[in-house]
Amino acid sequence: MESRKKLILVDGHGILYRTFYALPQLTTSSGQIVNAVYGFTMILSRLLEEEKPEYMMIVFDTPVPTFRHQEFKEYKAHRKKMPDELINQIPLIKEIINNYNIPIYSKEGYEADDIIGTIAKEAEERNCTTIIVTGDKDAFQLISPHTRVMTTIKGVTEVKIYDEESIRKKYGVDPEKIVDILALKGDPSDNIPGVPGIGEKTALALIKKFGSLKDILNNVDQISKKSWREKIKKYKDQILMSKRLATIVREVPITYDFDAAKIKPPNYKELWGIFKKLEFKNLLKKIAPQINQEKTNLKYNLIDTEEKLTELTNRIKENKYFSFCLINSSDDAILSNILGIALSLKDNEIYYLPLVPLNLMENTKCLSTELVLSQLRPFYENERIIKISHNLKFDFIVLHKYKVGLRGDNFDIMIAAYLLNPSMEKYNLRILCWEYLKYLKDEDKKNQGKKVQSIEDTCEDARNILRLKDILEEKMKEKNLISLFKEIEMPLVKILGKMEINGFKVNVDVLKEMSQKMDFRLKELKETICNLAGTEFNINSPKQLSVILFEKLKLPIIKKIKTGYSTNAEVLNTLAPHHKIVSFILEYRELDKLKNTYIDKLPLLVNNQTKRIHTSFHQTATSTGRLSSSEPNLQNIPIRTEMGREIRRAFIAEEGFRLLSADYSQVELRILAHLSGDESLINAFKNDEDIHAHTAAEIFGLDQNIISQQMRRMAKVINFGIIYGMSSYGLAQNLGIEREEA
Repeated sequence: MESRKKLILVDGHGILYRTFYALPQLTTSSGQIVNAVYGFTMILSRLLEEEKPEYMMIVFDTPVPTFRHQEFKEYKAHRKKMPDELINQIPLIKEIINNYNIPIYSKEGYEADDIIGTIAKEAEERNCTTIIVTGDKDAFQLISPHTRVMTTIKGVTEVKIYDEESIRKKYGVDPEKIVDILALKGDPSDNIPGVPGIGEKTALALIKKFGSLKDILNNVDQISKKSWREKIKKYKDQILMSKRLATIVREVPITYDFDAAKIKPPNYKELWGIFKKLEFKNLLKKIAPQINQEKTNLKYNLIDTEEKLTELTNRIKENKYFSFCLINSSDDAILSNILGIALSLKDNEIYYLPLVPLNLMENTKCLSTELVLSQLRPFYENERIIKISHNLKFDFIVLHKYKVGLRGDNFDIMIAAYLLNPSMEKYNLRILCWEYLKYLKDEDKKNQGKKVQSIEDTCEDARNILRLKDILEEKMKEKNLISLFKEIEMPLVKILGKMEINGFKVNVDVLKEMSQKMDFRLKELKETICNLAGTEFNINSPKQLSVILFEKLKLPIIKKIKTGYSTNAEVLNTLAPHHKIVSFILEYRELDKLKNTYIDKLPLLVNNQTKRIHTSFHQTATSTGRLSSSEPNLQNIPIRTEMGREIRRAFIAEEGFRLLSADYSQVELRILAHLSGDESLINAFKNDEDIHAHTAAEIFGLDQNIISQQMRRMAKVINFGIIYGMSSYGLAQNLGIEREEA
C-alpha cells in the first residue's frame, strides 16, 4: 500500500498574530520592526526541517467581511484593528513565503479556516496526511483519522499536535462535537454569543449525556437542571446561529493546485538578501550551507614538485596579481612560522604549497621552505605585481622573518572594508564574506579546538580574498576613497609592521623595583583603609566596599545599580569630601590597576628572542581613524601622574640611540579651522596663539593675559566637545556646571 504523503496547511494570520504578540518588539538597526516576520519565518523553517512535508500551502484572511459578518453584524466586532506595526510586516512575510516557493491562498467572503477545511477535505481524498498549523482551537473540529492540528502553546517554540485521541482525552468527546460545544458556550475570541451562563463545563456535560447538539435540542425537556433547560429553550435560535458561525465551511469555491504546493528548493540567494537586510543572523546561518554549496566543489592544485612550482611561477608572471593566505603556526606574528601558502590567481584557480605535511596524505611531498620562498620572493617583491591579502600587516611581519619583502601596490581587504564602514565591530574574513559575498564561511577550525586552519579553509580564504578585492575596490571608487587607501592607509601597513618587528626595549629591572615599592604602598593603604573602616574587608570587591561606605560609614548614596550601590570612580570622587577613607581607596585602586595592568604584566610580554615588547598596532579598531594598540596597550599608560611617568621611563632606547616623543600641535582643531573657515580660529593659529586660552578669552570676555588655568581647562573641554559632538549633559558633567549653563 502506498504511504500517505504529508500536507501542511498554515493559518497565515493566526500564526502572524501569535508571533507578533509572543515575541519582543525586534527591530533592525534602522528601527524597522520585524518580530512577526522573524517568528513566522522561524516557524516556517522549522516545519520544513522537522516535518519534511511533500506539500505545503499557506492561507491568509482578507480584509473583506465574510458571510458570517452578513449573518451576525457583531461577529468579531470587539476585535481591535490590526496594529500598523503588524500590517507593515505582512508584505515582507509574503515575500519570504514566495521565495520559499510555497503557494498562498485567500478568498474574499471566507476565512482562512474555511479554505483550510476545504483543502484538508480534498487532501484526505488524495490519501494525504494533513497537519493544520494554527493558533485557533476552532480548527479542532477538522481533526480526523488523517488530519491533525498543531498549535503553539508558549511563545513560538513550544507546540502541541492534537489528533482524535488527544481531543477525546482533553474534552471527552469526538472532534466533530467541538462545534457543538462552541454553539452552546460561545466563543469570546470571535464574539460568538452561545448561551449566556453556559460555559465549557456545562456544554460538555450536556453533550456527553445527549450525544450531540441536535439531540439536546430535540430532548430539551429531559434536561434535569431547570436553569439550563430554560436558557436553551430561550436561546434556541441564538444557539443555531452560533453553530453556523462556528462551523468551518468545507466547500469554499476556490481554485488551488496540489502540484504547485509540492515542496521545491527555496530561492536561497533571494532569501539571503532579505534575511541580510532584516538582520536575521540565525536564519542566515540556517541557509548558509545551501548558499555555500559551491564550497563542496572547491578544488586546489597541490604544488608538491619543482616542476609544478615552476608552472605556478610562470602563471603568476602572466597574471600580474595574486591573492594569498598563509597557514601560520601561531597567532603571534613575531613568533609564527609558515606551514603552508594558498594562492589564488583566478576565481577557481587556486594553488596550495605545503611546507609542512599537516593533514595531507602520508605520501605527499613537501618542498623545502627555502625553495618555495626563493621562487615566490621575486613576485612578492615585484612592484608591478599586486599582492592581495586580509590583514596584510600580519603577513608582512611573518614574511619578513623569511627575508621576503612586500613591495609595490598591495591590497588589504581588511583596510578597504574599514574605510568603507569604519563603524563595523570586526573585520574578520568571515564577516566580510557575509557582508559582501552573500557567503557565510564555516567557523574557523581554530575556534573548534584545532591548532591551525585546514588546507581547504585556507584555499577557500585565498579565493574569497580575491573575490572581495574587486567588490571593495569598486565601492571605494564610488566613495572617492582610493587615494586615501593607496596613499595613506596601505603605506601605513608596512610602517606599522616595521614598528611591531622592531618592538620596544624595556628595562625589566626598573619595573621589578617599582613592583616591590608598589607592593609596600598597597599594603600600607590596605591597613589604613581597613583601620578607618573598623574591619578587614576585600577592597577590590565592589559589594563589600559598598557595605563599608554606605551601610557602616553611612556616606550618602550617589548612584544605585542592580546589585546595590555603585562604587565607580565618579561616585568615589563625589564622596571624597565626605570621608578621608575615600581618597585612600582611590589611590589604592589606581596603584592596583597600574601594577596589574602594566608593572607586573609588561615583563611577561618581553619576547625571549628579541628581549623587546612587540605590541600590536591596529588600523581598523576605532571609527575615528585613530590608531590603537594591544598586548600591551601602550597608548593607555598614564602620563599625567608621577607613577605613569615612572612606567614610561622603563621604555628605553638601544645604546647609542635616543627616544624621540613627537605630537601634532592641535591637529583636530586645525582641521576644524580649515573645514569651517572660522576666521577667529584661523587667525589664532596663524598668530601662534594658545588656542585654548584664545577660546577662553572669547567665552569669558577677558584678555588672554588674565585667563586662569581653570578657564583654559574649561575652554579645552569645549573645543574638543564641539569636534566630537558632546551633548550639553556631557559638557555639564565634564565642567561640573549646570546643564542650562552648558
